[in-house]
Amino acid sequence: MSGFGSHGLCLALLGSLLTVAGGLGGCVRRTITITSEPSGALVHLNDQEVGRTPLTIGFTHYGVYDVRLTHEGRWVGRDVALGEFGVSETELQELVDAGQVHQRGDGEEQTEYLLRYHPLWVEASTSTPVWDIIGLDLIAEVTPGRKHSRQAWHFTLPRAGPEDEELLIDRAEQMRALLLQTLPDPAGHAQAREAVREPAPGEVERETED
Repeated sequence: MSGFGSHGLCLALLGSLLTVAGGLGGCVRRTITITSEPSGALVHLNDQEVGRTPLTIGFTHYGVYDVRLTHEGRWVGRDVALGEFGVSETELQELVDAGQVHQRGDGEEQTEYLLRYHPLWVEASTSTPVWDIIGLDLIAEVTPGRKHSRQAWHFTLPRAGPEDEELLIDRAEQMRALLLQTLPDPAGHAQAREAVREPAPGEVERETED
């Protein structure tokens, strides 16, 4: 048999194997799990709201993502507030009277204080596993068994101090103005922006592991 004939036979056999393997139902899943401190932060990926932390969302393309997290703040008891702000009870009450710390409740046991956080706007990237590199991913798609590319991002939102009340308002207004702008996406982020897809029913999970 000629060399060309042997080469052609090998290709035919390879094609047959891939066809059979494809029929066995190979599957590739790509997800990003996002957590934050504190939890419950609202997350936008490439200007698309995807939910609150902790969450897991599916994605299509690897690349760099714009990540924005905002948090309305959390209410805590007196003892926690004293520790977080590093003040005495008298100083805490002075901050409340000055409008620098928000308070709710009218009883000693029921009184709570609001801890606020600065918004966080960063870039995060996904890493491509070897088996999901272009070319090899075709084999992964048809190979029996389930492949799962898990990406995990954790973010810590800076806590705002009592003196940051006006700064928080200014930053919120600046962020709102930036979001209203309709400038075209940078070329480097175009593909990544398209990569965030609407999750299938049940795909977005409020958990950090399967």
